[in-house]
Amino acid sequence: MEKEYNGYTNYATWLLQVELIDDAYQIMFDPFIDYLHEEGIENDHALNKSLESDERLKTEILSWIKTMIQDFVDECLTSGGVNDNDIAVSYARRFVADANFWELADHFLEYAKDQTFEIKTRSWNG
Repeated sequence: MEKEYNGYTNYATWLLQVELIDDAYQIMFDPFIDYLHEEGIENDHALNKSLESDERLKTEILSWIKTMIQDFVDECLTSGGVNDNDIAVSYARRFVADANFWELADHFLEYAKDQTFEIKTRSWNG
């Protein structure tokens, strides 16, 4: 598929990425690490190995990231006491509906693959 706006699917996807998502990667990384822990992926090496060898798992991870980003964007639209039925929110939702959230998820996953992390579990002896 040919990219239509600054290397992205469309203007809505590009704008969400540069104006909202890029600045939120650090905020979204902690819940992502928690999700990986639940999936049994304990560090960056295990993540990269899993992504290379298991297409089904990669699709599941991308789906989870996509939902996380959609929830984050929706929360941004309605934060600050803005009524869900507000006309401005309605227009914003129409704009956001054009965004390619799979592409945004893929960008986040590429970011995550470049991060070094290790999930340390606590155990108590006593």
